[in-house]
Amino acid sequence: MARGARKRRDRFVERRKQLLEALVRHGLMPAEAAARRALAGLDPYQLRVKALAEALPAHHVGRALFHLNQRRGFLSNRKTDNKKTTEDGAIKQAASRLRDSMAEENAETLGVFFANRHLSEKYLARQDKLRAELKRIGKDHLTGNARKKAWAKLRKRMFGNDVLDAGEAPDGVRARANITGTKASYDFYPTRDLLIDEFNKIWDAQAPHHPTMTEAARDEIAHIVFFQRPLKDAIVGKCTLAPATRPFKEDPEGYRAPWAHPLAQRFRILSEARNLEIRETGKGSRKLSKEQSDRVVLALLGNKEVTFDKLRTLLKLPVEATFNLESERRTALDGDATAARLSDKKGFGKAWRGLALERQIAIVEKLLEAEVEADLVDWLERDCGLEPEAAARVANTTLPEGHCRLGLRAIKNIVPILQDQLSDDGVAGAGYHEAAKRAGYDHAKLPSGEQLDYLPYYGQWLADAVVGSGDARDEKERQYGQFPNPTVHIGLGQLRRLTNELIRNYGPPAEISIEFTRALKLSESQKVEVQREQRKNQEKNKARAAELEKFGFPANPRNLLKLRLWEELNLRDPLDRKCVYTGEQISIQRLLSEEVDIDHILPVAMTLDDSAANKIVCLRYANRHKRKQTPVEAFGGSPTIDGRRYDWEEIAARAAALPKNKRWRFDANAREEFDKRGGFLARQLNETGWLARLAKQYLGAITDPNQIWVVPGRLTSMLRGKWGLNSLLPDHNYAGVQDRAEEFLASTDDMEFSGVKNRADHRHHAIDGLVAALTDRSLLWKMANAYDEEREKFVIEPPWASMRDDLKAALEKMVVSHKPDHGVEGKLHEDSAYGLLKQPELVDDGDKDGANLVYRKPIESLNDNEIDRIRDRRLRDLVRAHVDAEKAKGVAIADALRQLKGPSDHPHFKHGLRHVRLLKKEKPDYLVPIADRRTGEPYKAYSAGENFCVELFETADGKWDGEAIRRFDANKKNAGAKTPHAPRWRADHLGARLVMRVHKGDLIRLEHDGQSKIMVVHRLDAAKGGFKLAAHNETGNLDKRHATNNDIDPFRWLMASYGTLKKMSAVPVRVDELGRVWRIDPR
Repeated sequence: MARGARKRRDRFVERRKQLLEALVRHGLMPAEAAARRALAGLDPYQLRVKALAEALPAHHVGRALFHLNQRRGFLSNRKTDNKKTTEDGAIKQAASRLRDSMAEENAETLGVFFANRHLSEKYLARQDKLRAELKRIGKDHLTGNARKKAWAKLRKRMFGNDVLDAGEAPDGVRARANITGTKASYDFYPTRDLLIDEFNKIWDAQAPHHPTMTEAARDEIAHIVFFQRPLKDAIVGKCTLAPATRPFKEDPEGYRAPWAHPLAQRFRILSEARNLEIRETGKGSRKLSKEQSDRVVLALLGNKEVTFDKLRTLLKLPVEATFNLESERRTALDGDATAARLSDKKGFGKAWRGLALERQIAIVEKLLEAEVEADLVDWLERDCGLEPEAAARVANTTLPEGHCRLGLRAIKNIVPILQDQLSDDGVAGAGYHEAAKRAGYDHAKLPSGEQLDYLPYYGQWLADAVVGSGDARDEKERQYGQFPNPTVHIGLGQLRRLTNELIRNYGPPAEISIEFTRALKLSESQKVEVQREQRKNQEKNKARAAELEKFGFPANPRNLLKLRLWEELNLRDPLDRKCVYTGEQISIQRLLSEEVDIDHILPVAMTLDDSAANKIVCLRYANRHKRKQTPVEAFGGSPTIDGRRYDWEEIAARAAALPKNKRWRFDANAREEFDKRGGFLARQLNETGWLARLAKQYLGAITDPNQIWVVPGRLTSMLRGKWGLNSLLPDHNYAGVQDRAEEFLASTDDMEFSGVKNRADHRHHAIDGLVAALTDRSLLWKMANAYDEEREKFVIEPPWASMRDDLKAALEKMVVSHKPDHGVEGKLHEDSAYGLLKQPELVDDGDKDGANLVYRKPIESLNDNEIDRIRDRRLRDLVRAHVDAEKAKGVAIADALRQLKGPSDHPHFKHGLRHVRLLKKEKPDYLVPIADRRTGEPYKAYSAGENFCVELFETADGKWDGEAIRRFDANKKNAGAKTPHAPRWRADHLGARLVMRVHKGDLIRLEHDGQSKIMVVHRLDAAKGGFKLAAHNETGNLDKRHATNNDIDPFRWLMASYGTLKKMSAVPVRVDELGRVWRIDPR
């Protein structure tokens, strides 16, 4: 925001300079600066009024035109306004009120209206009386010309020719925001078209009197004042299947299509309809027939959404039938969102669906491209035959946002296949992947060419995934493009650095195993959703723990899981929870006895699926009868085993009440369905997320893609626990003592309590890395046969007997690598500007030094202490008296201050108090002064904010000291200097030498508690003359951990002054990608 404000200010200053030069050139301003300054004393509003009715001197005309440039009005842009922000809505409402007010006042131009606002209280009172009378006679509902005529007639009747005298009590002419909480509103808001209209009227009125006011001069000056840069086109990714090889303007169909496009909507609807399957528990799943699928497509094309209940009715399916895309969170399929919005009765209405597809496409593309609303409305009226109100409604319609992964070229080839072709068995046409293949596209195709020796910048190899400039003169990120998510961008960059360093030292890889952390895999919204889900699970497990305690059972992981699975037998009625296989009732007491087992619905030996989604509770004897079979294999024939009969129809009926992610496991084709979903090896060795696929494609630049495994986190988590690796890190019992219970309570799966990994230690990633590296096909086949049915757990031996001890020894020697950040880029200073006081001013009688800064703040945002820092002592006393009086009545401070904002009966705040000036005290070293360009004298200052680095130096007498370098100073370019800034210590301490330059995040090796340790600098505490450090492996919320009781978490900050660091023999070091420690030369 600050950068945007600076840009707007710079552009305004440049525009003002160009305008002044043009006005002088065309004789509308004097060439002498002194003469121009003399014109500043004229009232520009009166000049703007007079310019419409009488001949003015040329320089007075120029003064009026110059004033138009000062606030040239809000220019609506549909591409941004259609985001429907609160601010934009407030501006549009205020602009509409302004037009109504101008009509009421018969103000020909905005200048006339503003000139009137400079008039008296008598004027304002008269306006109020007119509005009240208009309401009394029942005509306040009128708008436009009708309201204008009624207003003029009423004014003449009530006040006749009574003319107001100017200057009695001026009113504001600036559009000011009225802030209430987080909402803003405006009394009025000028728009650009009003200023353009006034400019033209002034020019038309004055041009006959001044020969220099030619049409060429008019065009030049109007362009300077009113030109606005077009919005920078958003960067759109290339089509996944048929990427463009030329810029967007030359080949738009090779770039991703907007979801609002009718073809993109049709593509999505057809893809979902063709992939839709019907499921009936016990009978498996089946695809829709071509006729059924077409009926679904027609329903979706004709509606905003269609619920699955409506689809069951439409397809005449039984109530218990479900769809593969249906879930508790997804209860409907989205229809044609674009058509639903444009066919609104106040827009195109029913006529929209009768338009040819080509015509719909042309209209939507116009809606997506148009920037100026007025031009679009004219086009909709002229070319589409809409009435003005309907055209305005359509122009303001918010279309679906975002882009499809495919471009229009690929969509146009795939849609006909999705729409028309039948599969070989006569069911609905091919799904998306099959249709893409038939259209000649291959999702698995990797970049062509030989394998490389080293990983290149990811944008070079993944050219279809990012958009770059293509200009070889640009830096790589700009030339080839980069992912907008900084976490992904940095993560892939670190992957390249680590991989290339390994290749340089050990040669090319034969196999690659990789696992991604959740921080990389999930988007921000997905992380929020995961946290929400974890909180919900945590609350549920806390309730279950209380339930177990009530019945006298321990709240251990197994009992908690049993209780959860028991609830899933019947979510609605706890008194009707039966064993799925036998139909016998399971009470909570029976549940927690030895009679009830936890069963894997699909055998673990077949699936390696030990998650809660593959588990139910059942009677132990039924579990023994089921053995290592699927439910349908064990009971599909309704057998009698050991004198007990199992009725498959009843089993299927009970299974239909289970959660959706369990029902399909009871189908006759459960094994085939499991294989279709990826099977055993594929599911464990290939994570299916977008980033995982991308990384596999990227690493394919240096090795065979078939030898790259992207291992899911759930597998490494299980192996880490089975091999006892969670307890390897020091303090795991401390760091986990609270989180162990919390992590289990937040878990959605069963956790064998072999310990929870210490996430407060960066080295847990190294343990995961080893486990991922050891995960391959041979290990997984061993796991398939390693499940102990009796003990209900995997028994997996480590790959070699001493693995745990070897890893422990490696962890003890391991030093975590931290990415250095020594760039001078960043926030130069804090946002608030302060005025500099020439003489310190006392805030109160006890203030010795006095304040050296002054700044403005909205009156309603003051706190109690800030009231006593109001600069104007008389105003300070008045505000304090008012607030104290209101507080005595029980009114909150904010509300009391808000009373002063608008016009009131208060004798001292009759016209309202919007802002006050406050005093502040700050050390000069912490300020960034800004000098006047003409005088060179500082006139304002900013708080310096965060320091860039600290230079530690040793004085001639052997003492260590330091000087903080502000980021603002670090960005000053000193010609010929090796460093961006020349610190004072070099001149103040002759004979001193630089010891080290320390940035936040740097590593320092030092002696502490008799040991050599490597610490990370987390805070440059220049005010206290030292650093706040922590061991290289420590992570998490360190301030919170520091404040935690030592018995729970022994972590403590190391606070070290500059002098203490010398005693500790501190030296700067860096750790490379392979964990090797290198000492850094301070120079």
